[in-house]
Amino acid sequence: SYFFEKKLNKELEIAMLDPEKFKQINPNKLIMFLEKKLKKEPEDIEGWLILARTCIFTGYYQKDDAYYKKALTYFPNNENVLIEYSILKKNTNQTKSAKELLNTLKELFPENVKGRELLIEILISNLNYKLAKKEIEELKQLKKDDIKYIEEIKEKFKFKVIQDF
Repeated sequence: SYFFEKKLNKELEIAMLDPEKFKQINPNKLIMFLEKKLKKEPEDIEGWLILARTCIFTGYYQKDDAYYKKALTYFPNNENVLIEYSILKKNTNQTKSAKELLNTLKELFPENVKGRELLIEILISNLNYKLAKKEIEELKQLKKDDIKYIEEIKEKFKFKVIQDF
């Protein structure tokens, strides 16, 4: 075990210096490396994000959820963790949890447009048109100087209940 860990560390150190070699790293090895590293150094936000993303990539959906949750314990106000975790929740049909994360994101980072758009998508998919319309109005107000974006939003979120933009 000790020799395996030492060999793995050396392999990853070399790979991190060369993007081509890094592409060839077995994702399972990267997961093992990051799990051990983060156990010792849990204050590494990039490590948590890479670990969770790698778990998504390899199909370890319960692990990625656990690692985003763990990252939030160390970094509860991190914009990237909040948005990525909310996307995971949305994509796994956990819309209530996704909404909670996105509302936290909105509160902490009111200008995060991607988070606001995700929240609108969830509200529309849950048939909560009244709240969706309110969110769209807030988004339009936030981006009022960007006419092209406003037009894109109108088109993107066009649905029966919201008619008068």
